[in-house]
Amino acid sequence: MVQQVLVVDDNEVVRWTLQARLGVAGFEVTAVASAAEALKALAAGRFDLVLLDHDMPEMTGLEALALIERRELCPRTPVVLLTSSEEFELVRAARSGGARGYLTKAEAFRNLMPALARLLGGRSDVTWIDDFHTVSVAAR
Repeated sequence: MVQQVLVVDDNEVVRWTLQARLGVAGFEVTAVASAAEALKALAAGRFDLVLLDHDMPEMTGLEALALIERRELCPRTPVVLLTSSEEFELVRAARSGGARGYLTKAEAFRNLMPALARLLGGRSDVTWIDDFHTVSVAAR
């Protein structure tokens, strides 16, 4: 079965790049430009993974994550916060907010596939790593 990925990013180039890379790797990708569109997509469909940008104009990724958790839109689906920020407090907030992982956009373009393989492979031994230059995912 093809795994479904929801990509949420207000930047068209980032959306297109992630969609292309994931598509070539065999994922079925739905790409949306806002948190509001993501909430609608999650309410309407089933996804195996959500890549959620943090820095969006109308609602941040953390705010969207809180709504996703509160509405139980995808309780078993890993959400990975995707951002250009390397602020430790953002990593901490993402983790405590329910995100299963955190990727800087630079890391996402370099190490996306190994991170997804670890996350979607169900490994529970992968832990959060505070080194921002290391892709990190966590079991929930």
